[in-house]
Amino acid sequence: MTTQQKHHFHSIDLLRGLAALTVAFYHYTDYFLPKMHPLSISFAHGYLGVEAFFVISGLVVPYSLAQKHYSIRQFGTQLVSRIIRIEPAYWASIVLMLLKDAGVWYFRANKLIQLEPYNLFLHIFHANAVMHEHWLRGIYWTLAIDWQFYIIILVFFALFNRREWWIRYPIYALFAFAHWYFPYEWLPYHIASFGAGVVLFHYYRGHIDEKELAIVLPAMLLMHYRGFDWRHCLATAIPCAIILFVNAEWKWAKFLGKTSYSFYLTHVVTGWLLLDGATEIAKDDGWFMGTAIIVAVAFSIWLSYYFYRWVEEPTLAWAKNWHKWVKKH
Repeated sequence: MTTQQKHHFHSIDLLRGLAALTVAFYHYTDYFLPKMHPLSISFAHGYLGVEAFFVISGLVVPYSLAQKHYSIRQFGTQLVSRIIRIEPAYWASIVLMLLKDAGVWYFRANKLIQLEPYNLFLHIFHANAVMHEHWLRGIYWTLAIDWQFYIIILVFFALFNRREWWIRYPIYALFAFAHWYFPYEWLPYHIASFGAGVVLFHYYRGHIDEKELAIVLPAMLLMHYRGFDWRHCLATAIPCAIILFVNAEWKWAKFLGKTSYSFYLTHVVTGWLLLDGATEIAKDDGWFMGTAIIVAVAFSIWLSYYFYRWVEEPTLAWAKNWHKWVKKH
């Protein structure tokens, strides 16, 4: 595959959709089903879907910047553009979660929800983990890690976008060994998955050939295995394989990929609310709750489309208009 001509990876749509679905099924089954239910067993490690998101970021973020001929002089422009594209949907999901929690708290306990202003303030900067404060929902930690990676790429992109081995290999080494020297809340702990994506970026930009890819990528995966376990390694290897060998365009995959961010942000509100109601009907009926979870996933996908249309899609347009305005001025 020669990459300079590839501007869109159809496999990325598939990966984003599948990763979001596995995470959603994990959240639902882990909370609402007994551990030995078939769905619980099937998605016991669904949380590893976040590894696919990290691989995707490792490839797509630098690849997109390379396509735009990014330089450090554009740091502010790119940072503002990402804030416009990403943050409004994130903030809107927080509002939805607070409204859902307030409603449940009031109707079940006849009490008003207790807000924590400092905690909410930290959410604006994705800083809860590093300040040792809890997240409103566990899904938000991945956005914080992704932001750390994005800022690192913006600052050091000139180094990442080089073909010289004596520049690339120290970067690979940092990706491979950083896990052992940093705590969970910081990017380096998770960076091996991003590193696999960066190796793919170098391949698709023509910085390395297939022979070098066949050496460097397995080495990165091996260090991921040594740092975590075979499950994390596999959760990183499978997305890499899909990106490399699957590039078919399917409408359903394109739809899931397009709405995956909205689905990821809202499934813990929409589907959760439906499943809360289902537990009031038949909490101890595992087969009923299993069916309810499948319905909740479908329901969340449907609502995420409207969240995408009403929140995420307009912000994408605003980001494009921002770039046009910057070019004019």
